[in-house]
Amino acid sequence: MGDLLSGPGRAMAPITDVAYEVLSLTGADIARVSARRPPDRANAYALLAACARDVEWRADLAQALDGLPPDERRRCGAEWFGAALESRRLGDPDAWRLDLLRAASRAHPRPWILIALSDVETDDASAARALMRAADLMDPAASVEPLGRAATRFLAAGRFEDALATLSTALGRRPDHRLSANRMIRLLIRERRPEAAARALDRLGGALLESDVHLHRSVIEEMTRGPEAAVAYLDAHAQAHRAERVYAVRRCTLLRRLGRSDDALEELSRFVSAGHDVTPPVVDMLIDLAGICRIDPAERLGISGRAVDLGVAPRRILPLKHRALEDQGLHAQALDLAREAIEADPADIAAYAMAVSSARHMLDDATVSDLIDAALRNCPDTPAHRADIAMLLLSAEENQRAREIAVQVIAQDPGNTVASRALLRTLTRLGDLREIQRRVEPLTALVPESASLVEGVIRLGAARALGGTNMPDDHESCARLLAPLLASGPIASARPDAPRDGGVVHVTGQLGVGGAERQCLWTAEGMMRRATLGPVSILAVRRRADHSIEEDVTASGVPLRYLEDAIAASDVRTALARMPDLEATARALAVLPPAQASTIVGLLVDFVETRPHTVHGWQDAGALAAVAGVLAGVPRIVIGGRRTMSKHNIPRLAEIRALYRLVLPRPDVTLLCNSHDGARSFERWLDLPRETAKVAFNGYDFDAMDRRAATRDPRDIRREHDLTGRPVVGLVARMHPMKRWHVWLDVLSRLPRDLDVVGLAVGDGVLRDEIESQARYMGLHERIRFVGRQMPPEPWFRALDLLVFVSGWGEGLPNTIIEAQALGVPVVTVDVGGAADTVVDGVTGRVVDVAGLSDDDVAAAVAQAAIPILEQPDLRSRMASQACDAARATFSIGAVISEIETHYERMAPLAAIDTTERAS
Repeated sequence: MGDLLSGPGRAMAPITDVAYEVLSLTGADIARVSARRPPDRANAYALLAACARDVEWRADLAQALDGLPPDERRRCGAEWFGAALESRRLGDPDAWRLDLLRAASRAHPRPWILIALSDVETDDASAARALMRAADLMDPAASVEPLGRAATRFLAAGRFEDALATLSTALGRRPDHRLSANRMIRLLIRERRPEAAARALDRLGGALLESDVHLHRSVIEEMTRGPEAAVAYLDAHAQAHRAERVYAVRRCTLLRRLGRSDDALEELSRFVSAGHDVTPPVVDMLIDLAGICRIDPAERLGISGRAVDLGVAPRRILPLKHRALEDQGLHAQALDLAREAIEADPADIAAYAMAVSSARHMLDDATVSDLIDAALRNCPDTPAHRADIAMLLLSAEENQRAREIAVQVIAQDPGNTVASRALLRTLTRLGDLREIQRRVEPLTALVPESASLVEGVIRLGAARALGGTNMPDDHESCARLLAPLLASGPIASARPDAPRDGGVVHVTGQLGVGGAERQCLWTAEGMMRRATLGPVSILAVRRRADHSIEEDVTASGVPLRYLEDAIAASDVRTALARMPDLEATARALAVLPPAQASTIVGLLVDFVETRPHTVHGWQDAGALAAVAGVLAGVPRIVIGGRRTMSKHNIPRLAEIRALYRLVLPRPDVTLLCNSHDGARSFERWLDLPRETAKVAFNGYDFDAMDRRAATRDPRDIRREHDLTGRPVVGLVARMHPMKRWHVWLDVLSRLPRDLDVVGLAVGDGVLRDEIESQARYMGLHERIRFVGRQMPPEPWFRALDLLVFVSGWGEGLPNTIIEAQALGVPVVTVDVGGAADTVVDGVTGRVVDVAGLSDDDVAAAVAQAAIPILEQPDLRSRMASQACDAARATFSIGAVISEIETHYERMAPLAAIDTTERAS
């Protein structure tokens, strides 16, 4: 680039050469180009380059062409100008640049023009063809690289045979090209063609290293004979390569697949300690294996001497150990570790970042605030350190403060890339496209590869396409740009008049073990058994690697599918290519944050293809499903609110709030909460009129509950844990900060010793080690049985005499309170979320008003309410009987499903919807 444009005495290159050299320049670069060219041509080149980058410059293309000599204008002007005018009419800057490159490649086919064209081609097959044309114009040896890229684009287009043929062409031109040979074999392996891969390996082995051959053979062995055979192959044939990183990683991966994680960790530890090649992927595998084995890798490896550096600087040992603790859920220990580092060096911003991460996992907002204040106080007041502070604030979700500091740093040091990244992240998090537009040029020059920059530019383009003249400056104004799209009715591909035979689809973010996920399953299962609504299915957006109820869903018989599977299989991409209006809608949805936009597009494709008459979204996935449902023409859409909004969750939900407010005014969308307190909190949060949010309680299959309860005799549990003859006060819940287990411990400590009360803690989670340590510190360890998570939990409820519930926030309708009462256990609960909807105060238990009280006072009030029930067996027995009767009368799954169906009918009677089944 510099040689091409330097020096006044250099011969002028053809306009097509120069123009495409400057296509990728920023505004500052264009100014420099102009300074090196005679005035009559400088403007022409600069304007032509700018036209290809920015929609605002399109009108100046004619002026750019006017600045060219007549012969050059005649040669390229007509075709290029025609392409520009057509794209200007379409109003799409990406299409403008694409048309310009297509016209130039036809008029002046040069390899680098064709390669530039492939970069902006949205159609993978077209991009691959452009790369192949470029390769045909190049020297055979140099053509192998674009041929490899062409194979990748063919593969993305689903054209496996074309990708294979392209790699064959590359190997025909350079038979010794190792990368192409490896690509071909990996491609055959990826397509599950082990026999073809083995033949290719025999043919191409001469182009590969011996270690390549052995690794490929091990994969083929695994595909044909299993991982044991692959390990045996490596042990028999590849001993000479044990010191190579790829061999070590491959063998450890196989051991892990065989369930031998401890052996894998041991082997990788020896590899690292021997001083072999260590890279970030190796370190990541170490940490991952240590997390699986619940071992601190710092201790496991005995980091000392030669092993200290692990291929990295000693300073990085602390983050590795911190990450290992975090991966095991030991957040309190991880926080202590980071605090030790801060004490050693009060200006260590990395240590503050680790401490903030741990405190946020513990939902300890006060500690997060203290850490940030300490960092601001102790770190040097230099632009570099303040840029790091901005990043720290970002990690704590302090977006406005991070923005202010980043802006101050950039004003002092315009070239500070850390501050530029921090500013971009804050602007995208806040949805401030207006500020992104104002700053896009200098930020592009500093951090062109930033993911936040890419997100911002994509959202800017979508906002322009939606007619946004004044760019939105927050998430709500971004979402409002979609209001006309939703108001225009379903997209044509949804075929609004065709029958809706897809029944009811329950949409949930994931299938964790929480109460909302179980309610989703039980509701879907109950509706399926009723068989009054047609097919019933569950659509989960993401899979969970652990602690999932997927097996329960499978056992229930309710059909389950995952949106991420459809996306991974390119089903969504294929649907977009098949339905042009769907693709246009997807482009408009790009004004939203990428995670929201991609999920809505995936849901929209699913709804268009499955044609449900009702979509019932659970938790925040409901807002995304509602947008997709409206665009798909679904006549009945429910968003299930499962929480009570509070100061702990509202700040983190600004993005999703915009979508709630976008769809809830519609008559075909209903917000259905599971408690009255939750409904009122949603109305306050969303500025909705009172009674906008409707209520349907959680529902339970009490027959199934009784069957699960009968799987174990509660008397056996009492004998096993030395509980016989003693009042048992328990809690069945996750060990999560919102459940306030520390207050529960305090309640037990305040109960009179002469009652001989014993505690039963049923649950697991991130705070278990901390809670057990606190119990020992309080002298309660002999009076409490920590039994972890128990499945099914029902027999453990029946082992209790009283359930004490002290959650601090975030509860919708607490399942554990209802389940305890239904199984004959009275409850003492604080008045949190929908707890007051579940307990009849003084009849089935006690509801304690703790508004404004400190944790100590909460514990005292709850203990005071529990003491009479524990002191009076007759009162306890009477409450237990009344609790069982009341819970089963109010919360039966049949009654709740009837209530939910009533809300469905209010939106659109099922009888008025054509649900005729499609022909096979």
